Amino acid sequence: LEQQNIKDLYNFCEEYSNTRLELVVTPSNDVKLSTVMKEFNNLNGLQNILKQFIDKVDGEEADIVRPDKVVNPVIIEPTDVQKEIFDFAANEVFTYKPENKEEKCAPVLQAMNILRIAALSPALLTEKHLTPFMDPEVSCSAVIPPIEEVVDCSPKLKMCCDSIVKVWKENPACGQVLYMPEGTDAYPHIINYMVKQGVPREVFATIEGTDATIGGKKLKGADAREDIAQQFNDKKNKCKILIGSSAI
Repeated sequence: LEQQNIKDLYNFCEEYSNTRLELVVTPSNDVKLSTVMKEFNNLNGLQNILKQFIDKVDGEEADIVRPDKVVNPVIIEPTDVQKEIFDFAANEVFTYKPENKEEKCAPVLQAMNILRIAALSPALLTEKHLTPFMDPEVSCSAVIPPIEEVVDCSPKLKMCCDSIVKVWKENPACGQVLYMPEGTDAYPHIINYMVKQGVPREVFATIEGTDATIGGKKLKGADAREDIAQQFNDKKNKCKILIGSSAI
């Protein structure tokens, strides 16, 4: 690289990447100008350098013995409430055609949104999801479970939480992450479910946007997420279950 007068990261990016300033949304929901990588520049030249100076071999050539791949399919059956909501979204919301020209709606997107949320947990839905249009006849009679039952009414969440509890009881020093960008308001109820299974509250940390907590206590300051990362990665620290949105 030095022979090609590339002596630092700036020179490298200038030679092999196209960047430009764009407005981006920060984790704190602010909008600011930032340099964004758009595409490679002179990709053939970069590939030639990699081929010339880096020896690439696959596992067989390097005599690496790989473990046998074992696939454990998990089949999760939806509840009766979920089936009723799925049927409503697919057969009534998806096919809806407004008679009132002034009604603004997007049936396909609304149906997809209902399906997505209901698949995670019906408790995350609201009455607005079940009566999405001006036509009162287009509604779902399913009873939305209370938010406190967000785990119990969701086979998917229940399986995830039960698995986390099982792993923690077998190895409390093992770090686990539950990635859940939807339904972030339900984090406390998810933690309560696992606390009832015997996991201490101080084991849990949450990150959502700029908000961060450990053991149910909110952390303050710009370094809150860094504090969680340090405690989570410290083998001697109790904080070993992280629940978070895309902010993690």
